[in-house]
Amino acid sequence: MSTPPNQQATSLSDSEQSYFLSTPDQSAKTLQTAQECFSRCLIELETGFKYYGVSKLHTRILQYLPISFRTTAHTIGVRFEENIFYIEINPDWFLALNTLETQLQVLLHTELHIFLMHPIREAHLSLPEGSLSLALFRACAEIEVLARLSASDFSLNSLQLNSENLDDLKSLNSISAESLYHDLKADWQCFQQDKSNTQLSKYQLLKLLDYINHAQSCCDRSHWSINGGPEKVRMFRTEFDRILLMARESLNLMELETLSKADQKRIKQVNQEYHLNQVSENLSEQTKLQQQAEIEVDRVILQMQIRDSFFGNYLAACIRQVSTIIPTAGVAVRHDHIALVVNPHFFMNQLKNLAERAAVLKHEALHIMFKHIIMIRSDRFRNKVLYNIAADLEVNQYISSPWSLPTDAVTLDQFSDLDLPRNEVAEVYYELLLKHHNELHCQNMIQQINHRKQPSSNHQAWDRVHQEAQGEQGQSSSDLASPLTLPDELVKAQEYEIERQVKRIVDQTPSHQHGNIPGQILSLIEKWEQARRSPVNWKRELKLFMSLSRNARRTHTNRKPNKRHFIRQRLGLSTQQISSDAVHLLARHKPNVIPTITWSELSKDLQEEAILLNSELEALSSNTPLPWLKLPRLVIHKLQRERTDLAWPNWSDLDDAQLSRLKVLRTPLSTRHLPLELYLIIAQEVPKLLPRLNWNDLEKGWLDTLVSKFPYLSKLKEFSWSILPAQAMTELYQSRPELFNLSWSDVPPQLIAKTKLYHFTGQEAFRIDRIISKTQPGTKRRFQRNTILVVIDTSGSVSEQDIKDLFDHIDGIKSQGSDVHILQVDTEVQLYYRYTGQNRPLAGRGGTRFDPAFAWIRQARSGGVLTPTYTDQKQRQLTQKHISLNVNGVVYLTDGHASTPTINPQCRVLWALTSRGSSDHTLKDWAHTTKIMVLPELIAS
Repeated sequence: MSTPPNQQATSLSDSEQSYFLSTPDQSAKTLQTAQECFSRCLIELETGFKYYGVSKLHTRILQYLPISFRTTAHTIGVRFEENIFYIEINPDWFLALNTLETQLQVLLHTELHIFLMHPIREAHLSLPEGSLSLALFRACAEIEVLARLSASDFSLNSLQLNSENLDDLKSLNSISAESLYHDLKADWQCFQQDKSNTQLSKYQLLKLLDYINHAQSCCDRSHWSINGGPEKVRMFRTEFDRILLMARESLNLMELETLSKADQKRIKQVNQEYHLNQVSENLSEQTKLQQQAEIEVDRVILQMQIRDSFFGNYLAACIRQVSTIIPTAGVAVRHDHIALVVNPHFFMNQLKNLAERAAVLKHEALHIMFKHIIMIRSDRFRNKVLYNIAADLEVNQYISSPWSLPTDAVTLDQFSDLDLPRNEVAEVYYELLLKHHNELHCQNMIQQINHRKQPSSNHQAWDRVHQEAQGEQGQSSSDLASPLTLPDELVKAQEYEIERQVKRIVDQTPSHQHGNIPGQILSLIEKWEQARRSPVNWKRELKLFMSLSRNARRTHTNRKPNKRHFIRQRLGLSTQQISSDAVHLLARHKPNVIPTITWSELSKDLQEEAILLNSELEALSSNTPLPWLKLPRLVIHKLQRERTDLAWPNWSDLDDAQLSRLKVLRTPLSTRHLPLELYLIIAQEVPKLLPRLNWNDLEKGWLDTLVSKFPYLSKLKEFSWSILPAQAMTELYQSRPELFNLSWSDVPPQLIAKTKLYHFTGQEAFRIDRIISKTQPGTKRRFQRNTILVVIDTSGSVSEQDIKDLFDHIDGIKSQGSDVHILQVDTEVQLYYRYTGQNRPLAGRGGTRFDPAFAWIRQARSGGVLTPTYTDQKQRQLTQKHISLNVNGVVYLTDGHASTPTINPQCRVLWALTSRGSSDHTLKDWAHTTKIMVLPELIAS
């Protein structure tokens, strides 16, 4: 679904998932049902599975229009307020409509009134409110809409029109509301005074209009009046036209071709009024050429994949566009991505064969790979014309057989007098051209290149000159964004994307074809990796930081599950000693149950291992109590085994919520029957507790099967529990339960203590199990991405360079696959947004406090919190929204200069301190600190 018009954004719902206007006077359930029904109608209109008469244009318009569900509305209609208009629907009436097709037709009926601009046309007539003339025009407007709809439409049936009325409507197919209004205006007054006057020449039509005027129509026309004078009328008309143009732009040429003549005429009128680009007069010819060019581009790329696999695969993954926005072919910045644009006329008519077409595509691909469209931003290249030539000189050296450059291509041979070196980069050629550009030969050649009639590679989208450039058929290229005017963060994101795409294609290229990859590309990749390599190993840091927060879910595959595949879903834990993660959890929530031990009481090996895993522990003195929250869990586990003399907590110290968090179950056992595992131990340790048996007491068929599996049993004269295989004992446990009648009180306590998996208190028996996630054939385990909240300290004490470096570290965090959200805080929360790698807005620059961020985290997790955020990050429109967010961990990027926080965020916290003036003394002793690290200073690439 599409978003509402930007002009109306301030009045729409705060929800990001809906563009419905809402009112508090209706039940939430009815509103939700009506919205779901409306959404289902839009999907049905888009797919057209049932209602085949729908035009794509009208469907898209309906998707862009704002909708309001109000119980105060009569049926459905258009309502105008001070700065907004919307379709108003009574949810109860809408849900009471009999069928989905009925709901579809009602929505299209109302949309046609907007498409034909009846409220605007009514305002131009300046008809008095409540007058007979106003009623006549509204009835004529309804006639104009009904005449465009089929006779079986619900709108007609709802008026209960007879066959004679339908015939009258069919005869009015091309009539407009104004012409009908002026034609009937003289007779309308007489008809209203005497409705039985059959002598009127147009009595039947007047009677039909009067019936429509008083009938309960599906479209409520009572709120069409626009207050505010001509200025408001112009504003709403502009908004109508904008929505129509948005709908037109969302259609492809094939869909535009299928529009009715009336719809095409309406679009043409709007285009002419705003002096916009027109589609070709001969639409079928333009469509055919467009399709041929798209097919030919795909065919050329396929041939390149066979004969020049690296560049073929790269072009196949590029964003490509066949369009007339540039006259030939070129690389263009489209606001949020870089596209390779090809003009269909140029590609099909001017390029002679496959070799030239492939050469042009490879030429443009090399421009993207070498990032020429990005590098032209540098102040080093002040003469953009010379840089364009230098860029062409670099890329054209890599194009050779089997491809053939067009005759107008820029090559080194054209500058033979300058003796330019081969296999150099554009920067070198630029410096040499700049050095010799005053020489006559060089000036003539540059002038000749710049005055080519139609160069095969067009660089008009690389600088501000493109704003005045015109494509073929008068189509402007003004929708292309110049890289010189784009914000730095957007350009940097595009640069990252180029590098990522090139490295991915190199990795996908078979090793025996790596010889076809230009050495310059491989050298560039090596330089990129060196420049982008973060001094912080975020992969390791996040793995250690988020190890307990990684969630997974199971999904079914097409493979049939194997019923014989045994899975152990639980892992037994010792009942006498709690696990290390349980100790860590108790240290956070119940520190009084943890034994007190100093750093010196640890063995030297444990101290070295602890420092290796967490360097912060190196600063501890010998008499310092052990900080359990900072102690690695592996060290805690080894310490438990070494110091059994300490009063360690037991499983009863953890409540149900804490056990659930650890995925641990305290499984109760029957006090009457022992588990099979315990019988296996009894058979080995104290078999005399089990009943005496002879071989003759067992079933012969079962014994024969058992002996065939274990032949050594046939040599035994007497039955012995201690030598009976576990598999045989398991089968016997199931087939002869009367033999296994021991109770817990019959088992020696020292034997139960020896197993460590079971515990018997005298009144209850239990075991401790940890739930483990494993897969089996037919299922797949998919790990969910961690949701990390990166809190940025934007106080005045953090410098601009520090903040820039912090965003570079955030890119490193995001590159590890985490879902990153940004919260900017100084003394209060200033801004929240989801990080995409392109958005780097900044807010704050006040003092420093840590508590507001942690208070926000708790509120966002529990029920949501009203927070400043951006509705449109391109236009930087700031608004207050209700944010709900459940994070797996928090990375707090700060300089550390603030008082110790007092609020528990109830999640893991990693403090990342800046390299400039960082101070961590306020954070080391905070009980909820997971780890503190100092970020190294980044080296500018």
